Amino acid sequence: MKALFIGLGGIGQRHLRNLRALHPDAEIAAIRVRGRSFEIGDDLRPDHSVDIIDKYGITCLSDMDQALAWIPDLAIVANPSSLHVATAQPLLAAGIPVLLEKPIACDAAGAQSLLATARHTGTPIMVAFTLRLHPAVQTMLDWLQQGMVGRISSAQAICHNHLPHNHSYEPWTEFYLGRRDLGGGAILSETHTIDLVHAAFGLPRALWCRGGQLGRHACDVEDTASALLDYGFPVSLHVSMVERPVKRLLTIHGDEGCLSCDPLSGQTRFCGPGGDRLFDASSVTLASLYPLQMQVFLDMVQQRQPSVLSLDKVIGGQTLAAAMLESLLQGTVISCADPRP
Repeated sequence: MKALFIGLGGIGQRHLRNLRALHPDAEIAAIRVRGRSFEIGDDLRPDHSVDIIDKYGITCLSDMDQALAWIPDLAIVANPSSLHVATAQPLLAAGIPVLLEKPIACDAAGAQSLLATARHTGTPIMVAFTLRLHPAVQTMLDWLQQGMVGRISSAQAICHNHLPHNHSYEPWTEFYLGRRDLGGGAILSETHTIDLVHAAFGLPRALWCRGGQLGRHACDVEDTASALLDYGFPVSLHVSMVERPVKRLLTIHGDEGCLSCDPLSGQTRFCGPGGDRLFDASSVTLASLYPLQMQVFLDMVQQRQPSVLSLDKVIGGQTLAAAMLESLLQGTVISCADPRP
């Protein structure tokens, strides 16, 4: 197996370790731009005593032409968000399967262009929405599909993820999440939660989003955003990359009860008139989902197995995120699409 990496920051190196664990003999190449070679652990702490180029035997390439000439079997795209589309397009056009980090793109048009190329060439592309693989999330979506809550009256989705101090190996002013030109900001960086809202409800009729740079850390992107989504019932969606404590929670209310999912605790709970029902997957850590995600990608590539993370399955969440960002920047209500029947 020949695997190409574009982006070897914290998440890129995590993917690298998981791939090597599954395929110890895999040949690894990477397009190197910044040239940073120290190891970044799963805890996002740097180890400057380790050179990843030597440790993993990485072949360094200078550009996409060299990468395509190397003829990789697959590629992992984990560079800044603003570069995702331009990086993935030539790979898909060349028939090279892609594991693409989230967000898919910085706008809906970029995501749609990737989908068009993938469909035209028949090339697999999977997006790293890791939370979709969590048993607690899958159970929530199953229970919702079964109609356990009855007629939905409202829902709330919350994501707090204090990011300024997560990447101790680079200044906040250089970190892509704090830069508009690199595709940063709370909305695009927290598309895990936005994707779950789309997985549950589809696209809203319309939405209105407010927020901005509300934290103490200087950046040119929104660090907090709240949106009200119209599905015929209201859904509030709040994302922040400066608020504490870390939280991810989706709660759905209906006339038959309340359904809530907390991926961080690994629990999904239904509270209804007949009593509570608890699905407990607390033994499943978020860290354990990354090796599973890599295996799902390899199965998609090697066995052509369908995946809930394939681009066509998750592109709606990108459309929703783009609408939120447009509403925030323009200060207007954005019409989306008719919700699911």
